[in-house]
Amino acid sequence: MNVLLICPDNVLASGLTGIIDVLNIANLLNKKKLFEWQITSLSGRTLYSSQNTFVQTDVALHDVHGCDVMIWVGSQFEGREKLWQHCHQVIPHKKHIQRLIAQSNYVLACCTGVSYLAVSGVLTDHRLTSCWWLKTFYNQYFPDLRVSQEAVYIQDGKFITAGAVQCYFPMMLHFIRQIAGQPLCDQLTAWLTMPTSYTSQSPFMVCNAFEQHSDLKLLELQYYIKDALNESLTGPCFLNN
Repeated sequence: MNVLLICPDNVLASGLTGIIDVLNIANLLNKKKLFEWQITSLSGRTLYSSQNTFVQTDVALHDVHGCDVMIWVGSQFEGREKLWQHCHQVIPHKKHIQRLIAQSNYVLACCTGVSYLAVSGVLTDHRLTSCWWLKTFYNQYFPDLRVSQEAVYIQDGKFITAGAVQCYFPMMLHFIRQIAGQPLCDQLTAWLTMPTSYTSQSPFMVCNAFEQHSDLKLLELQYYIKDALNESLTGPCFLNN
């Protein structure tokens, strides 16, 4: 199968290399090539990872005429507003991407990569998941999408979306299970010694989850408290009550 890896600027290094590792080891364990892949830059610019390392691309996005599988890799998260700005890299290629998706068999996206895919307009009628800490981002910029931040991955038709960062691994296992069966997935899990038992992001929703609301005044107070944890936050009025 021909796989197209779509990478935005500042692509998350572990997300890209991790997915390639899974594809490569699947080929090795299968003893014949299941997957061939190409890397393309979403912006068309020279591609650098979140670690500022150069990433060699194989093809310009406008030169891609078809793929069996499309995988959207996420970028380093630098805040909701910056992510939204970065998502605009999709807009010049929107029609072309829609054509590629229409003729593909599978479309996968993980972490912030789901946000880039969403800008293409193809997820409107589909259930999806994404990073649990992007709830307010989706509420603000994609209020009509059906997003469940709790699920590690969700498949709806040809679309498979996954949650934060390392959720790419269970997403890829789910995908490969459909292509090559459970025995190969078991071998992959053993070789990479990756846990597969978790199906929810809920256990990882730490105190940051309390910042997923939209009350700006309350957020200011929460950020103030976090920034001043080494200081006394109570005054005499609290002590005398």
